[in-house]
Amino acid sequence: MNEIQNEPQKQETKTEPIWVIKGYCKSCKKCVYACPAGVLSMAEVKEAIPGCMISVDRPDLCIGCRHCEYACPDRAISVAEKNEFPFAKKITPEAKERQTKILANDCQSLSTGEKDEKAESERQ
Repeated sequence: MNEIQNEPQKQETKTEPIWVIKGYCKSCKKCVYACPAGVLSMAEVKEAIPGCMISVDRPDLCIGCRHCEYACPDRAISVAEKNEFPFAKKITPEAKERQTKILANDCQSLSTGEKDEKAESERQ
């Protein structure tokens, strides 16, 4: 006999606030413009047909507003539900400044140089 469970199931906490299906991304940058917290940018990816791809650079700054998800015409981005991830409580001045710099840099990743330097040091 099957019992009906009246109690809500406990949600598992997600480890990342945003998921990207890179095969769906056409690098239109709409998600980067929509993000108010400087979480997303476009990173150079030689294998990608447009030469760049969405990058989740600062997931710790994500407030879970879903603006990026709603802006994406190709449904390439998914954002966790509020009860699935401990999002940042508010947009910090650092996040606002980061977003301004990303947009001024044609949506390109601010941390590209840092990533390249880290990869180079790991190869040595």
